[in-house]
Amino acid sequence: MIPSTTNVNAKSLPARMKQAGGQGDGDALVALAKEVAACATLPEMGEAAHRLIGMTQKAAPQRIQEVAQILVRGGTPASRPYLA
Repeated sequence: MIPSTTNVNAKSLPARMKQAGGQGDGDALVALAKEVAACATLPEMGEAAHRLIGMTQKAAPQRIQEVAQILVRGGTPASRPYLA
């Protein structure tokens, strides 16, 4: 499992996404989606949501719907191609 932080550290988030995606760790990707959604008002979270969706599609496609729902409920500012 990828360690998480209490406050999302924008600098560590991409590294943790890459690690979770590389390991195909669907649970970690879901946990990261929850972190991104919790900080949806931060400007960089739109890009983070977009990257997370892409990584989940490749690494853990069985979890994509769950990740997308978390991001949508959190109101992430990303363009929402994952709603389709």
